[in-house]
Amino acid sequence: MSLSAAAQTRCAWVTDDPLYIQYHDTEWGVPERDNYKLFEMICLEGQQAGLSWLVILKKRENYRQSFFQFDPEKVAAMTEADVDKLMQNPGI
Repeated sequence: MSLSAAAQTRCAWVTDDPLYIQYHDTEWGVPERDNYKLFEMICLEGQQAGLSWLVILKKRENYRQSFFQFDPEKVAAMTEADVDKLMQNPGI
């Protein structure tokens, strides 16, 4: 762990990127019970394979918009055409 300028202890993997810092300080290691947020994390973790988590965090809002705020029922109802459109989306 390292000590930030604000004297908060953070994990060594946290860079100086404000988005990463916010994620670490408000989400990392915090128990989550909201089904939509849990589904969001499962989806984002799947997208992260081979990429930096920061890359995914920077695209997070695009994922939220593209996947109906991670409403599982709406995502499950997506058609093949919907998926094809998402495959062309540079924001995700």
